[in-house]
Amino acid sequence: MNRGARIPFCLNGETIARMREVLAAADYSELGIYHRLQAEDAVRFEPREIPRLMEMTRRKTPLDIFIRLFLLGAPVPVGAAAGAVAPMALDDWTDEGLLSADGDAVRAPLQLVPASRLLVAFDPSTRHGVVEAQPDHVHGLGMSSLNLLNGTIRREVGAALDLGTGCGIQGLVCARHSRRVISTDVNPRALNIARFNAMLNGLENILFREGSRFDPVERERFDLILMNPPFAISPDRRFWFRDGGMAGDGFVKALITEAPAHLNEGGFCQITAQWAHRRGEAWTDRLKRWLEGSGCDAWVLRMKTQNPETYAANWISETEKNSPQAYRERWRGWMAYFEASGIEAVSTGMIALRRRPSIDNDFWVTEDVESIGDGAGAAFYRGFLLRDFVRRTRDAAWLDTAFTLAPEIRIEKSLTPGMPGWALEKIILRHLGGIRFAGQLDGRMIDLLGRCDGSTPLGHLVDALAETMGTDRGDIVASVLGVMRNLVARGFVLPPGIL
Repeated sequence: MNRGARIPFCLNGETIARMREVLAAADYSELGIYHRLQAEDAVRFEPREIPRLMEMTRRKTPLDIFIRLFLLGAPVPVGAAAGAVAPMALDDWTDEGLLSADGDAVRAPLQLVPASRLLVAFDPSTRHGVVEAQPDHVHGLGMSSLNLLNGTIRREVGAALDLGTGCGIQGLVCARHSRRVISTDVNPRALNIARFNAMLNGLENILFREGSRFDPVERERFDLILMNPPFAISPDRRFWFRDGGMAGDGFVKALITEAPAHLNEGGFCQITAQWAHRRGEAWTDRLKRWLEGSGCDAWVLRMKTQNPETYAANWISETEKNSPQAYRERWRGWMAYFEASGIEAVSTGMIALRRRPSIDNDFWVTEDVESIGDGAGAAFYRGFLLRDFVRRTRDAAWLDTAFTLAPEIRIEKSLTPGMPGWALEKIILRHLGGIRFAGQLDGRMIDLLGRCDGSTPLGHLVDALAETMGTDRGDIVASVLGVMRNLVARGFVLPPGIL
């Protein structure tokens, strides 16, 4: 990779502090933008939406100007830009690098996006073909970044590590609940942008270090490690944001196997990842071997699995929008690489580790996760506590426990035409909390769950179910306990004291 970094910012602390004041005075924030664009929640800044959004910012107030510059990527007249940044001089903004003058117009070389009550700068997206990807391109708030933001366990901690910081968003949010944050990256341009973002948001408890993997923090330990790394399984070594530089999913494997040595006891590591399904081998067995002897419990969430053809097309389309021939050549190269490597599919998801020295650490998988949304951090933390309960609680104690249904669950029934009327096809138990997923149950267990109100021990519910079925308790207790263990481990049903 070309290490000739295009450093965007001068990092003048006084100038950046004044920029923050000007942006705040213009109400350049998530709520301010939503109100200005008459949006109830997220705004799509796609090419087809640009004409409409330009019309909605036609009054050219300072907020309108900043929206046009930093979100729409549109040039504005010099006079309008100068009015928006007043009482600062426009030269302050261009000298710092946040704006650039081009004749009678002013442009923003980077996007500046309000997110998580912060302002975050990064390179414009390459997805729509307007900007050509460079080796040192600094990604913005993509889906993997948002999943990690939503899923991070937000406890007060002493030391946190944001490895592969990119634009810095993970470390910036961690700074609110960590005494000290270290953010690292192999890309010096990313570190420059992340430093700017920290200064723009007035955060002073973040240190920035250049280097690959855990090299910048050798012998240091943390209470929380976050990683949104370049996890693409790719034959290329072109882009810092995408290519980890190791064969197959070797870069993700290296990070996961090295992380436990840098965790304090009880500490958590969370990583967004992609991993290979290799011919003749179960992917769960591969990941489990990565963590053998690590001293960590591991929870793997699989969100989707793609065949090699679709997987390669999705990645290549982000960087080869403007050259159909280059797209075809790279796609064929990726296909040949997957075939030679024995890769039959690729999964995307998140892996969470908890340092817990033990001779028998826990490893479990949640498949077909639909989304990782708001509140997922609390769901991750609760998930580890629930697995603790399942692991240490004996059968007799289960039967003496009064369980409660999680408030986020819903039941969906699927009906098909029958004779006469409708026939029940299946019952879906859906979890609508921060981590969204679903599972199937039979009607009898649904009835039992409906009585889990926190006041009746499970043993009494089993007795009632056995009576309804006309069978002995001993004939069903083992199967009921098996189902309940699974439901508790997945957060559908909660024991006392775990909410």
